[in-house]
Amino acid sequence: MTEPRRLRNALWPRASLTAAGQAQVDDDPVAGGWNVHWTVSRTASRSAANETRVRVWQDGRIQSVAHVEHKLAAAPVAQLTRDAGQRAVSGQLDKWFAGRGFGYTIQAMNMEWVGPNAAFDPAKVGATSEPYRLAWVANVQPSGSIADVVRLINLYVDAGRRHGHRR
Repeated sequence: MTEPRRLRNALWPRASLTAAGQAQVDDDPVAGGWNVHWTVSRTASRSAANETRVRVWQDGRIQSVAHVEHKLAAAPVAQLTRDAGQRAVSGQLDKWFAGRGFGYTIQAMNMEWVGPNAAFDPAKVGATSEPYRLAWVANVQPSGSIADVVRLINLYVDAGRRHGHRR
C-alpha cells in the first residue's frame, strides 16, 4: 500500500473526517513525520490558504488537524494567459534589473488564489476581510551579484485580463 493511502486509512477513522480529492503528502524533515493536505478551490487553480492539513508524527500519531478557508473573489471572466503573465513578469524584472548586470530565470509560473498584498499598498496590511484573488504567481531566481543576497523573488500578476499588473 502506498504511503499516502496508508496514512489516509490510518488517519480518517481516528479523526472522523471526510476527504475529497487527492491528498498531497510531504515529508517533514524537521519533525520527522509527514504533512498530509487537501487543497480546496472552486476552480482548477490551487489555494494553499484553503486546505485541510494533518500533521503526523513519524510513529503515525496525529500531531494536529486544521481546516483553513478564506473568502475567494469571483474568478475573472476573461483570464490573462500564461504567456501574457510571463511577459508582464519579464517586463517588470527587465525594468528593475536594467543596467545593473543582474539576470533572472522564471522557475515556475502557476495560477493560484492569493491573499491581499501589502507590499505596494500599506492600507492592505492586516486586511483579512479582503477576498483572495486569482493571480499568476511567478517564482523567479535572480542571477549575478544580486543572487548573493536575494535567493527567490515571488511576483503576483492579477489573472484578470483588464488588470495585467502587479497586485
